Amino acid sequence: MYIAYTKSTLLAGTALAMLAASAIAPAQADEATIAPLWEDSHLNATLYYWQRTRDRRASANGNYEANLDHVTLNAALDFNSGYAADAFGFDAGIFGATDLANSKEGNGHEMSFHGTRITGRTYDKEASGLSIYKAHGKFKHEEEDWSVKAKAGLQQMNAGTLGVNWSYLPGTYRGVQFDGTAGNFSFNYGIADQYKAPWFKRTAEFRDRNSKIIDYLHSAGVKYQFDDGPLLEAGFGQAEGFMNSYLAKVSQGFDVLDNSRLSLSYQFYGMDDHADDRSSNDVYNGLAWTQAATAALDYGNWNFRTEFTWVKAEGAYGYFLPRMTPSYGSSQGRFDIWWDSRSDWNHDNEKAIFFGATYDMKDLDAPGWKVGASYAYGWDLKGWGGNFDAPVKTGAKESAYNFDVMYTVQDGRFKGTLFKMHYTNYDNQSGEPSWTNYGNLFQDERDVKFQVIVPIEIF
Repeated sequence: MYIAYTKSTLLAGTALAMLAASAIAPAQADEATIAPLWEDSHLNATLYYWQRTRDRRASANGNYEANLDHVTLNAALDFNSGYAADAFGFDAGIFGATDLANSKEGNGHEMSFHGTRITGRTYDKEASGLSIYKAHGKFKHEEEDWSVKAKAGLQQMNAGTLGVNWSYLPGTYRGVQFDGTAGNFSFNYGIADQYKAPWFKRTAEFRDRNSKIIDYLHSAGVKYQFDDGPLLEAGFGQAEGFMNSYLAKVSQGFDVLDNSRLSLSYQFYGMDDHADDRSSNDVYNGLAWTQAATAALDYGNWNFRTEFTWVKAEGAYGYFLPRMTPSYGSSQGRFDIWWDSRSDWNHDNEKAIFFGATYDMKDLDAPGWKVGASYAYGWDLKGWGGNFDAPVKTGAKESAYNFDVMYTVQDGRFKGTLFKMHYTNYDNQSGEPSWTNYGNLFQDERDVKFQVIVPIEIF
């Protein structure tokens, strides 16, 4: 399936939508109509402190060597307007980043900037600077049993299979998104012609593996929430001329035992490139997918998680990517699995399982404190090493264990401030060099992350 849009059509639509979202007809422009635009607005700031030390083995049996060692400060300012005439408004956000210390410059951490755009990224030194991460007009119309919303401009899009990269701040698309609800049914559609990950300052065009410009990404999604039943979700996305993406998800929560909640889900993510000619754009042999089953139990002060994933990604990549463009940071797709265990657990044929537990210490006279531990294990990996026809290596395994300590300030001027320490010990168990036959596998790592997040409400 192929839908043709031109870049000029997209940009014209974006401009018209932004104009509509920022203008009120003179007949409506009285004080009562305009006032909610400002009276219902909010301005917030957030300060972020990030310190990371990551060591990686130089070889399978080699010594650990420093890979990342930096302290980075981020600050964000976020404005959200109300709605004039209960219909039109705008949002804007800007953030800055700077390294306070960095002994391993050029290794590409994601908390400051790699360059202005992905097409001109710099690898020798991370840079300080500012970036606008949202600036869009917005529109809404609400009736008793249905509603529609739209945004146009720089924004975070979540239509269908679209998602964003994250550092502390999210990635940004340049495009238009529409959302609607009708009873238990909801839908959305988004189209964009540029994107930036948060470690780039400005958006850039999408490109395929031959550096040819992809004119647009677009995606549509639908949801249906049964009364006292499951939530069904489906999505389809397309990078013009390059890749299709698919999403299906079923999830439901149940009250079990006393004061306990069990949440279950099944998830399917699919990718299918348009090429079948052994060219550089022929990255998968047929449909590639990740399937996942998840269970989470909230029991008193405890939260328990068990998740399982299974991957099929035959072809030159040899591992599954949820995004519709090839380069890391050039776009992102929705993917609801996150283990914070270093690996992506996404090689062809890989099965992986995750166990995690978190305990809230409020009943131990320690309100605001939480501790957690988790373990992930993956097996049956196949490595394609860029080959089109068959894997060049099979049978690798990988594992990781993690510990977390978190504290959230409970009251006072700094209420809501979060302190968090996360430790990961990752073991690739294969003896393979990093990123070779197994294209997304790297050597053993020890990773320590400490962060402080300070929210500030201005008005």
